[in-house]
Order: sequence, then C-alpha cells, then structure tokens
Amino acid sequence: MYNQDMKQSSPPKLLALDIDGTLVKEHTNEISPVVKAALRKAQRVPDPGAPPKHHMEKIKVFYSVKFSASTIKAAYDELLKVDRHRGQFAQLIIGFENEDWSYDSIGEFYAEIDTSSNYDFDVILQNNSRLIVSHTPGQSRVVVRAETRAVIQTIFNIFEQKLEN
Repeated sequence: MYNQDMKQSSPPKLLALDIDGTLVKEHTNEISPVVKAALRKAQRVPDPGAPPKHHMEKIKVFYSVKFSASTIKAAYDELLKVDRHRGQFAQLIIGFENEDWSYDSIGEFYAEIDTSSNYDFDVILQNNSRLIVSHTPGQSRVVVRAETRAVIQTIFNIFEQKLEN
C-alpha cells in the first residue's frame, strides 16, 4: 500500500565527518579536503602484505634436506641484487629441541642456524619480492616471490646446486 506521508518526507540527513570524527558539514555530500587527501594517500600506498599482481611466486619442498646458513645468505644476497634496499624480516626463528628463539639480527640468525633442529627465514623487500626458507626435521620449504621468472629461477638454482654437492 502506498503511503502519502512517505512521499513528502524529507531526505535523510547527510553528515560529513573528518578523519578525527568531528562534524565538517551537514546536509551535503561533499567530502572534506582532509578526508580527500587521506583517500588519495591510501590509494597510492600498496598493502605491504599483498603481492602486486605482476609478481610471480614459486614454492618447492625439498625432502631430507636442511639448507645451511651460507646457502640462505647466498639466496638472500641474490635477491638483494634485484632490490638493493634491505628487506623487512617477517620471521627469523630458530628452534632447538623444545624451545624457539626469535631473532632481530640476521648475523645472530646465521650464526645459530646450522646447529638448530628447525628454522624459519622470511624476508620481504621494498619491491615486494620475498624469500621464505623454512626447515622442519625431514624437509625444507622454499618460497620465492619476484617480478620475473628469471629472478625466481636464479634464486632456486642456488638451492638446487647445493643438492648436487
């Protein structure tokens, strides 16, 4: 059933709020300059956790293999040739029997890795390339994300060559 009163009712009240929640304008659908600037900035800054669409990624599990600190360092150094800015370490964790240690120094991590029972090495570079090397007894898992297949293959060749030695 059609209600005549609804036809004549006023439109809902529109409010514009600034970033801090303060009222900027009533009865308008304009966005404040501060909010517009924040939206523009948010559109320019990519989410660091999400890989850009143009990156490729390869994941491989190596059974009965534990990669040494020197192998991981060589792979990380190779990835740095693509993006010279040092990465942000998402994880540098080493496990010894019934305890795990989290490191904030790559040097300490490299020094202890060869005596550990398990480890997780995870670094994300500024261009969103990524290297993950993790080991649990019986297997190692390597993940490489980069802009090109050639870079990914170059890094995986470092791990493959260690298998042949």
